[in-house]
Amino acid sequence: MENSFKIFPGGKLIISLLIMSTFLIKCGKNTQSGISYSRDIQTIFQYNCTSCHGNTSPSGGLSLTNYDSLMAGGNSGPVVRPKAKPEFSLLYKKVAYSEDKIPFGSRMPPNGPYLDESQIKYIWQWINNGAKNN
Repeated sequence: MENSFKIFPGGKLIISLLIMSTFLIKCGKNTQSGISYSRDIQTIFQYNCTSCHGNTSPSGGLSLTNYDSLMAGGNSGPVVRPKAKPEFSLLYKKVAYSEDKIPFGSRMPPNGPYLDESQIKYIWQWINNGAKNN
């Protein structure tokens, strides 16, 4: 009983690969659908955006202190379009795009430091999944 997986040569390796690939597929699905506004997105805003886009005289009329104020948008209108691709949301453009691709103003946060790639990816996934208040 020393080697109970001796189905054929390399049997242990194949079984291990199958188990690992199943695990990775499940993790990938959880990552894409598991983005939470309150846990992930609001935390990004809190640490990077609310010093300018807070409750007291928010810059551009856009408060990022809660879901309702985010979805209400600012002086330029809505910044998130839940039923559109993230590339059409002003919020995504302002944090992800280089200066030459932003429709107006500058990349956010102004003068940096800019959001890192994982934070930008979370915002993209959240918008892509419908920008839900979860």
